[in-house]
Amino acid sequence: TCALPICLYLDRRKTKNLMRAAASRWMQQHPWSRPVLALLCGATLTSAFDPIGGWPLGLFAMGVLVWLWRDLHHAWRAAQLGFAFGLGLFLSGVSWIAVSLHVFGGMPMALAAFATLLFCVYLALYPALVGALCVWLSPPGPRRTLFAVPVLWCLFEWLRSVVFTGFPWLTLGYAGTQAPFAGRSEEHTSELQSP
Repeated sequence: TCALPICLYLDRRKTKNLMRAAASRWMQQHPWSRPVLALLCGATLTSAFDPIGGWPLGLFAMGVLVWLWRDLHHAWRAAQLGFAFGLGLFLSGVSWIAVSLHVFGGMPMALAAFATLLFCVYLALYPALVGALCVWLSPPGPRRTLFAVPVLWCLFEWLRSVVFTGFPWLTLGYAGTQAPFAGRSEEHTSELQSP
């Protein structure tokens, strides 16, 4: 009776390694799959914010990005994946800017959409720099995953919120305000309320 759980554990571990090897082999055969996956995960991260509040999707999206960065040795490749992630995040999260420029600013919709695209490209440079610096500053492995990514992500979110008067929209900390471990929501929304 004791051998059954051990066998199940070993089979599960073996299956996990086979799945990991198959995914890695597929991604090597299809070089476009990593940037597309990063782009889709960035767009998925938007659903972690209000009003949807799907914070587990945010954890999943960030986990996939960290997994994509985990074993990279070239900073340029990590920057490309970070850029694709950021482009997906900001294109899906700040599309309202095009509507505002058109409706309230009187800008033609095509020009408003192009201006918003350029703005999203600029904002996607921040996750690109996080990826490049993670690969450049830390070796592949747990040190990169546990220390470099969170520290650099927080630093570059802070920079994004202050450089050129800042754009503190879609910062990752606000994605977790609906999570059960977040505590009372009044503590998190107090900075948004007027005095």
